[in-house]
Amino acid sequence: DAAWHLHELTRDLGLAAFVLFSSAAGTLGAAGQANYAAGNAFLDALAARRRAEGLPALSLGWGLWDTGEGMAAGLGETELRRLARDGILPLPADRALALFDRALGAGGDPAADRALLLPVRVTVTADAPALVRGLAP
Repeated sequence: DAAWHLHELTRDLGLAAFVLFSSAAGTLGAAGQANYAAGNAFLDALAARRRAEGLPALSLGWGLWDTGEGMAAGLGETELRRLARDGILPLPADRALALFDRALGAGGDPAADRALLLPVRVTVTADAPALVRGLAP
């Protein structure tokens, strides 16, 4: 509800940016976390709706950060190996912050016209899921 309320309360303020932090789970899914994935997919859809209305919006669907904190702190070696097998690698914090800066200053970047960016560190192997293979250039 909070993101929707912010959308409603700020839609006439002429904002330069409306940035949402979502999760790659909204696009890639998350085993056993359908509610979490759905919540993040809502944020992504809200950004798309705002842009369709001519309002600024960007949803950053973050992947796993390599900080050992937050949600990543609860992951064990088994989960980390599963993510790596699926092509998802922890994103170093300095790289994540650089991607954030780039997303906000995206002038001229072909990705700038997208409502959703997925700052996820992926590695493509033959056994990576097709969805992950499709994310990598």
